[in-house]
Amino acid sequence: EAGAGRHDSRAAPGFEWVGGEDVGQERSREPGARSAANPSPSPKSKDGETLGKFSSDESLCPGDGPVMTTDRLAMLPPAETRDGEVLELMNDEQTMLPWLPFLCPMRPENNAKRRKNQRKEFCEKKGMFLDLLDRKTGELVGTSGFRVINYKAGEAEWGAVIRKPHQKRGLCSEAYDACQSYLERELVGKGIVKITASTLPDNVPMVSFLLKKGLTKAGSHTFSGKAWHDFEKCVL
Repeated sequence: EAGAGRHDSRAAPGFEWVGGEDVGQERSREPGARSAANPSPSPKSKDGETLGKFSSDESLCPGDGPVMTTDRLAMLPPAETRDGEVLELMNDEQTMLPWLPFLCPMRPENNAKRRKNQRKEFCEKKGMFLDLLDRKTGELVGTSGFRVINYKAGEAEWGAVIRKPHQKRGLCSEAYDACQSYLERELVGKGIVKITASTLPDNVPMVSFLLKKGLTKAGSHTFSGKAWHDFEKCVL
């Protein structure tokens, strides 16, 4: 559940991503994608507080209220307060390797630039790569969302990294479903009609995941000497 991402020439200084990348490199996409057209009613925390509202509030920049929630996840903006936890995730070899070697190891200064860029793109509505927190424990279990929202091309590039101990629990799937639902509710009206993702062809679990989510193979590209397979799905 880690290792999908697409590389493009729109990389900003430092790295932004879904699959991962390093400062000075092109950006890539991250792993996995799934679909959900009809989100369930807003879930509540154990204290009864409603968490599951979609937010398109421009003041959320980058506020720390959930952009969206699932049964088990609170999906929050890439707040600076979690930069250290995300750095630990990027340097967790069991999670990141062998599928995302261009993100691991990650230097602190590179992580700071990457996260700052994610916050900038979140505020500008050009990206929505979110921190995934377990709603019961508050633990950071991964990151997921749209690395790039490309209004000109009408597509959003999805990806995810799920921490190794939390893989095979369906969290990657849960995160994708929430992202597709968000796209259908908030972005289709702005011309975003396609979800894209990329992964290495030998990352069989991710390839299978993307296909199960309804994405189809749409070519390939080369990045860091490796061939990456591209996938896409039209939501209309």
